[in-house]
Amino acid sequence: MDVNKVYQTDCIKGLKQLNSNSIDFIITDPPYNKDKDYGEGINDNKSKQEFKLFNREWLSECYRVLKEGHHLYFSCSPEQIFYFHHLSFLEGFKFRHLLIWSTNECRGHMNERTWLRSYEPIFWIQKPGKSYGLFNNYPFSALDVINISSPHVNRKGEDKKVHIAQKPLKLFETIIKKSTKENDLVLDPFIGSGVTAIACKKLNRRFIGFDLSKENIEICNERLSKVKGNIKGWI
Repeated sequence: MDVNKVYQTDCIKGLKQLNSNSIDFIITDPPYNKDKDYGEGINDNKSKQEFKLFNREWLSECYRVLKEGHHLYFSCSPEQIFYFHHLSFLEGFKFRHLLIWSTNECRGHMNERTWLRSYEPIFWIQKPGKSYGLFNNYPFSALDVINISSPHVNRKGEDKKVHIAQKPLKLFETIIKKSTKENDLVLDPFIGSGVTAIACKKLNRRFIGFDLSKENIEICNERLSKVKGNIKGWI
């Protein structure tokens, strides 16, 4: 499979085309099963059993393709923290840490009887093997609460919202920079509007991404074309 490319395919089918122990790093934002409509007949409305089997399958494939001792980061909703902690353990991963992406703004329409949600958790898990940590240039530069506002439709540039579940570029840039080296191969099985690909191109990391949506692939490639990169083989 060629690198520095986004493929329009189901994530499981895409993952099965990758060799075992071939990926240096995985970062992704999987569907939360919150009944979102992604367009093109793609929705996010599975039964509990379907959702569990789906998550176990992509986690299992990520475990297979990831190199020993290397890391996977993925986001989820707060009520899914214990759920994914259990599933990742079942698939063989070691839990490393839980990051908090704090937006300092309400993350949903909630009533007056509960706390307003202003964060999303991000799992950091590891495939067993010779362990390594983060690449930090300065002490205390890797706080586990990352304060970055959400993308918005009225913004200009890289954080203009073009996807229903888009993460801020700076968030993924921060994680990738601290967790990988130049020329490492980064995988995103749910690449959406291409935030991971853009971060990799800016940071001189290679990438592979999967997404079901033809529109998302086109958006991703258009956004990538506007970013300068130094690694041979960029589209």
